[in-house]
Amino acid sequence: MKRNRFGSSTLSLTIMLFTFIVFTSIANADTLFYYTSSPSSYIGGGETVTVTPSDGFDFDISGNPDQGVSFWISDLDNNPDYWAHRWWFLDFAGPMDQPLQVGHYGNATRYPLQDVSEPGLAFGGNGRSNSELTGYFDVLEVNYDGSGNVLVFAADFMQYDENNQDWWNRGSVRYNSTMPVTVVPEPFSPYDTNQDWIIGDFELLNAIDDWAVGNMDDFDLLDLIDYWAAGCYQWDSLNNQYKSGCSGLLITEPINISVSPDLYSQYESISIDEAGAINVSWLDNSGILLFSKSTDGGYFFTSPVIADKRPSPYLSYRYVDSVSKSGYIHVTWTYYTTDGHADIFYSQSTDGGNTFSEPLIISNIDGINSYAPSIAAEGNLVGVFWHNSGIGSIPSHISFTISEDYGKTFFPPMIFSDSFGCPELAIRSKNIYILWTKNNGPFDADIYFSKLDYYGQTISNPLKISGDLKQVWCPVISIDDVGNIYAVWTSDRVSKTKILFVRSTNGGETFTSPLVISAPEEKSFAPSITSIGDGFIYITWMIRNLDGSQRSFITASHNKGVAFSNPIIIPIDMDTKVTAVATHPNQIGIVWHDYPPDNPNKAEIYYSNIKMSPIFR
Repeated sequence: MKRNRFGSSTLSLTIMLFTFIVFTSIANADTLFYYTSSPSSYIGGGETVTVTPSDGFDFDISGNPDQGVSFWISDLDNNPDYWAHRWWFLDFAGPMDQPLQVGHYGNATRYPLQDVSEPGLAFGGNGRSNSELTGYFDVLEVNYDGSGNVLVFAADFMQYDENNQDWWNRGSVRYNSTMPVTVVPEPFSPYDTNQDWIIGDFELLNAIDDWAVGNMDDFDLLDLIDYWAAGCYQWDSLNNQYKSGCSGLLITEPINISVSPDLYSQYESISIDEAGAINVSWLDNSGILLFSKSTDGGYFFTSPVIADKRPSPYLSYRYVDSVSKSGYIHVTWTYYTTDGHADIFYSQSTDGGNTFSEPLIISNIDGINSYAPSIAAEGNLVGVFWHNSGIGSIPSHISFTISEDYGKTFFPPMIFSDSFGCPELAIRSKNIYILWTKNNGPFDADIYFSKLDYYGQTISNPLKISGDLKQVWCPVISIDDVGNIYAVWTSDRVSKTKILFVRSTNGGETFTSPLVISAPEEKSFAPSITSIGDGFIYITWMIRNLDGSQRSFITASHNKGVAFSNPIIIPIDMDTKVTAVATHPNQIGIVWHDYPPDNPNKAEIYYSNIKMSPIFR
């Protein structure tokens, strides 16, 4: 849940964000049930379980009264020890009694007592069930016969027992499906001391009073002491600088993932898939597209894989964007030909980034340069939007294309808007959410939002979300697990630039007024945003100092953007240029390019994990 370019308990935050895990894959799983759980979970009780028919378990699947899918999984008929047998039930249902389709179902509540407008979810077994719950699930594959019987089904889910995010259960079920399942071992302690973390000066005592007044629910001082560390800075308007002592941040030692001693690497993009694999794409100064991944939480990355080996002679205005969903890695970028013409290229990987398909030109508009692509995917649906330069009587405009077969083929490009550009998009439940900049004249631009119901073939009227501000550009979008929409952008390019934020909690029908989240005295730019769960938001941006150096900052909100923490400097011993941030239920990851101290004429791609203990304003 990333975007690239530029009140929960303390224990819950610890479990969700501070636990790092190692992943292994079960290949070619046909029928399988898997789950892992927190030690405090009422249903899972800290267990990690995988069962298949070959283990003696029967998988009974049926439709349920809400047009959903239900499972009964048991070894009762095959376990000779009656008192040792095990069983579980799973229920999935979409809103409005609609049959399940491939897509994300957020804000689920206990089946079958959910409101008709909400998805239903229930996981329990062995004599245990919830009186209430929250969570979400992703249907990755579903096929029915002519009578409506389920032939193939694949889904991943997250359930919070009794609405407590400390009591989590994450699992996967497969029925006659080749959709891969990623198994997550039991999480180890978030206080593990064997990880290579950079820890700054401790300022815990200065912050205790702030934490104790109720800025976070269920404050537990002993837990705070275990993982608190500094690297935090609060704006001191009197001395016009950031001062230490407001909040905490831990960051792993940066990993050089490009490892290209003779090349200049940049235009990096990051995505973390459902299984937790960290995927990073970038371009080097010869125009070659490269890719690397980590499956151990960001501590080891594979050697770079060449996704497109054709060099490009033009280095400016090249962009890379990527997304990893449902077992596919989708990458799009701007490619310049020898005559200076720019097109949008696309490539995909179906084997975890080991190989990539032959690049496909998806713009291909004669005489018009295309650049700044943005990509999103959900199930079989892949969308790409980009900016086209004007030519002759044709003004600058935004075009897009759609694939309905996981990116194997795309429809011909279509014009979306005759606006300036910087398009950004996200896909959720077959709705395509688009942000873009509309240029009205010199230093006069607005940010607009629109929603495309792809299968309903309807599009909402453009909604201006930037308010009365006129000097705005290049918005970035993120949608959390329950469907809240967030956007950030840069404003006031003539004077001191700042980062602004808006949110929508009703599917994009309305947005809040823009909120400034950066320090007003600084020249802030290049925001990146990611969100997870129900309202956990993380935003990074850069500032440019008077001496020309740059620093990167991060802020957090745990209440859907109602309030944000004080900005924290990301304490990396370089001229930091963090350009992208991504999240997974167990981590926050950042990626950037920077100049190594021993060679200022090149740039490498770096990655680090972050842990935060934010103080909220």
